[in-house]
Amino acid sequence: MFSTIRPLTKQKTYTHYQHCYLNNLILTAGTLIQQTTRSNDINFLGRTVRSFGSFAKYKISKNEDNVSSLATKTNSKSFRVPIDNISDPTDNEIKFENEILQNKNDKNITDKFDPKNPNKNITDVLRELAKKERAAGDIYRERAYHIAIKSIEAYPKKIESGKEARQLKFIGSSIEMKIDEILETGTCSYATGCPDSAERQLFNVLIKIPRIGRIKALKYMNKGYKTLEELINDPDLQPDQKYIIEHINEFGEKIPRWEMDLLQEYIFRTLKQLDNRFLVEACGSFRRGAKFSESLKIVISHPDFKENATESIDDFLKKFVSDLKIKGFCTEYFPKGFYKYLAICRIPPLSSKEKPHLRRKIELRAVPYKNFWLTVLAKTGDEVFYKSLQRRSLEKGFHLSDTMLAPIDPNNGMVGEPLMVNSENDIFKILDTRYLAPEVRDWKSP
Repeated sequence: MFSTIRPLTKQKTYTHYQHCYLNNLILTAGTLIQQTTRSNDINFLGRTVRSFGSFAKYKISKNEDNVSSLATKTNSKSFRVPIDNISDPTDNEIKFENEILQNKNDKNITDKFDPKNPNKNITDVLRELAKKERAAGDIYRERAYHIAIKSIEAYPKKIESGKEARQLKFIGSSIEMKIDEILETGTCSYATGCPDSAERQLFNVLIKIPRIGRIKALKYMNKGYKTLEELINDPDLQPDQKYIIEHINEFGEKIPRWEMDLLQEYIFRTLKQLDNRFLVEACGSFRRGAKFSESLKIVISHPDFKENATESIDDFLKKFVSDLKIKGFCTEYFPKGFYKYLAICRIPPLSSKEKPHLRRKIELRAVPYKNFWLTVLAKTGDEVFYKSLQRRSLEKGFHLSDTMLAPIDPNNGMVGEPLMVNSENDIFKILDTRYLAPEVRDWKSP
């Protein structure tokens, strides 16, 4: 049936790939149900999307039956630059709740939320803590709070102590102590806001530097560094890390959308001057309609970019960013592996009297022509949406990644010959899922 067979992993079948999600407490539906809806109400991957009139507004709510079903809005187009032809994103109102990690054998977690949350006094404070961690840039603690909140909201009884809460899934010793404080005082000192210590402030800055996560940040702090000025001379730091530390104040400022438009337009026009056949797409939160972003992610391809010509693609990208530096648009660049460069760019001033623009991070990625739209879909995100779409593909018998969309043999779990896709719409059609516009793919909890 398949002309080429590729193993995903040894001795794993298609059935295994479905059940591995259940084993990791992610509930997937055993049966896909197409729901007939009115007023353009359509279910997409367990969420209800509603559109009203000719100007679409979206409201995404939790599907409490956890039924994976079909998708949304059909007429939205994945834009291609140039920027001049791009209109402002549709005004969208998106409300959603994260998918709940469920285990039916767990007596402490029910299948549905109790609308009268008996522990609202606890979850409200934990939400404030999650917001504080998000503002500090600590996505790991933020995620831990959100998961703990869902577990507590699903618990049908009023929690009387941190010890009782500790019996729930996803509640650790740190949250247990905070719950004791909340029950005793009605709040938590972490939320009411004692100013962060100098060590915590340094930690929050370090984890925003590329490839310095929580563990490495603590490692540097254990060396005795108290400031970034001391840290910058550490021999373990890479050149791009040192550069970002040197200009940390600039990179701490988020990029407004109007500036992202100008940055993307400059790169687009430069490529089109080389060859009009280049495909260019700005992805990430920019493509999802964000008003601000920490960086700009751009995917580039060309009909001559073949999968077996990795060196030529990489050589092109290196020469391209080098030319951007010669023109003064790029101030510095750093290789990030095959096909990818981190370019530090700034909008050129119109005159010598104009105040210089801030340096901005642009991730430039060149990919083989046949992978272009698969990469665009994956890099547009967000992460929650894309993982849901990958689960959908497994349910339909396909393997989806940023490099291939291929059928899986149900008999032996082997991946077949990759299919050719010429647009995002092709991917959704193959998966028997209606197209969902990038502006409504922000599924991650705020």
